[in-house]
Parts: sequence; C-alpha cells; structure tokens
Amino acid sequence: MSSYLYFYVKGADRFYPLLSVSRNHPLYKYFSNVPYEKVCAVSFAQLEAVSDAVDDAISRENEYLQRREARKQLVATFNNSIEEKNEEIFKLEEEELEIKEEINELRHAGSIAAILYNAISCAMGSNYGEEGAQLNPDQYIYAGFETGYNPSFEDIVE
Repeated sequence: MSSYLYFYVKGADRFYPLLSVSRNHPLYKYFSNVPYEKVCAVSFAQLEAVSDAVDDAISRENEYLQRREARKQLVATFNNSIEEKNEEIFKLEEEELEIKEEINELRHAGSIAAILYNAISCAMGSNYGEEGAQLNPDQYIYAGFETGYNPSFEDIVE
C-alpha cells in the first residue's frame, strides 16, 4: 500500500492542492515531521534545509559515481581474463546507471523544494494575501501524509 505526502497552499477559506509524492519519491523522507491525516505549515527555513539536504545527497551520489569510474579504470589494469574484467566493468556500469537515476530523482526532489521555496519567497515579497490581508509566509504552504485533496482548517496541527 502506497502512502502519499500532499502539499497545499492555504487560501482564505480552504486549502488548494499543489502536488503529492509517494513514499518512493526522495522528497518523502525529508518531511518525516509532518502529521498523518492532518496538515502542518511548512516554513521557509524547512524548505531551505530540505534543499540543502538534497544538494548534499546529490554531492554524495556524484562522489559514488566518480569512485565507480575510478574502479573501472583500475579493473582494466588487472591481470584477470578479459571475461572477468568485462563482467566486473559491466557490474560497475549497472551501478553507475542506478546512481545516475538516483541523482535524477534527487534533482526532481530539489526542483519541487525550490518551487515551494519560491512560492513562500514570493508570498514574503508581496506580503499580501487575498483581499489585502497580511500574509504569514510561514503559514502559506502546508503538508501532510495521507490527507487527500480536501483537508479542512480543523486538520491543522501546530
């Protein structure tokens, strides 16, 4: 059974769904503090921290990729048979493909975090919500696990 993390923009009278990600998405793990079947505000600082964590994860994956490439170069110098070398190089290339896929997924997660970050940033810049009311940027984007598309204001957890 899949679990989903939902993001919303808070309007004057309801939440507007932005997106959802499944538990298989890298972004899911960075929001472990949000409630289940309830919603909570996502702050500018939280999104900044997520963005930094995603950048760090991409850097680590790139390091792993470089190690695989160096290993392939080393394997080529071994005194083993061509078949053994090719088998090892093939394994390393498969690992490289997996790492590249992970990097792409992390970049997607980073893009989502950047979009949410920019939404709050724009809200801070305008600082005005619907009908000219003051807008609190740290109470603009909300998130929750398994909340569906229609949470109410009664579902807010501080």
